[in-house]
Amino acid sequence: MDEHFIALWNVENLFDVATSPHRSEKLKKQLKGELKGWTAAVLDTKLGQLAKVVGQMNGGAGPDILGVCEVENRQVLDKLAARLSTGGRTYGVAHADAQDSRGIDVAFLYDSGRYQVAETFQHFVQKRTATRDIFQANVTMPSGRTLVLVGNHWPARRGSQYDGEPYRMYRWTLPLDRTR
Repeated sequence: MDEHFIALWNVENLFDVATSPHRSEKLKKQLKGELKGWTAAVLDTKLGQLAKVVGQMNGGAGPDILGVCEVENRQVLDKLAARLSTGGRTYGVAHADAQDSRGIDVAFLYDSGRYQVAETFQHFVQKRTATRDIFQANVTMPSGRTLVLVGNHWPARRGSQYDGEPYRMYRWTLPLDRTR
């Protein structure tokens, strides 16, 4: 049986540089304070640190598939994938821009020599008020079978512990098919 090393990492506000041309005007206003001092050098340091730690996974071979959350856009994902693409691996990127107010996305990096992304979807979750989208990537494995990857980054707590708790708990009430 094939083995697959799959990991998930919250890359904690992996934003593009403050002067990025890939950021909407709305997002520039929303992130203004968070981007202060976020230069190419700072981004480069963060990418280097992430690549160093992630590259040590799987006995130093890096993960076959890496789910990431708290990324801003495809451009920073491409930079991270390039940093991880060493030692015979080349990582591809499965990503879609979410409608999050802070521009926070979920994505998957995958060994493109071993896997192919067949299709991607975004699922909108509504529970009184919207939460972040769920991102799905259907990946073709070397065996030809499909692996369905699903990722989300649930909202942080705002206000008291109990204000946002119903929305965070909602994830545990989704039905799961455990027969497969």
